[in-house]
Amino acid sequence: MKTHNLLLMKMIKYVVFVFALSISLYSCKSDDGDGGGGGMAVCAEADNQTAQGNFRGDQFVTPGGTYIAAPAGGNGFICTIYVKDPTNTDCVFPTFDGTQDTIVFAIDALEEQTLVLSELAGSATMNFNRIESGTTTVELATCGVIEITSYDAAAEELSGTVIAEGQLNSAINGSFVLSLCVF
Repeated sequence: MKTHNLLLMKMIKYVVFVFALSISLYSCKSDDGDGGGGGMAVCAEADNQTAQGNFRGDQFVTPGGTYIAAPAGGNGFICTIYVKDPTNTDCVFPTFDGTQDTIVFAIDALEEQTLVLSELAGSATMNFNRIESGTTTVELATCGVIEITSYDAAAEELSGTVIAEGQLNSAINGSFVLSLCVF
């Protein structure tokens, strides 16, 4: 009976996961009028400026951010662009005044690369994340491009450009520099 219950729970989790992924993929589609089957647009080209934009209606200029090896033996790196200055020095769990707003994306390697967000599956795209009163809300990017332009191992810095727009009209445009975060 226990084995049957465990199998049933795994099947339910799998169905919920597939459903959530399907909704994410569907919600990322836009009608950009290109006749190409309704894929996401690329937005535009990144401006030559420090990454800035609006995060759910609040204007920001990024003070930087971090990159960290994927946790739990995962592959790749998690990149976090800050929307405001952190109030602590903990790069793994930074805190901010008010809401905890960050822009997060993943890369496979610390090398030059271009990520077209429309080519990434569902939640693997860039996320505009907000934590407020213990609740996390995720706004998926609906279009955009992230370009990793350099990695300086000696300085432990990852640089790039980004232009992206989110489901709730958040946007980011410009260049960023992320510092290594050691867990």
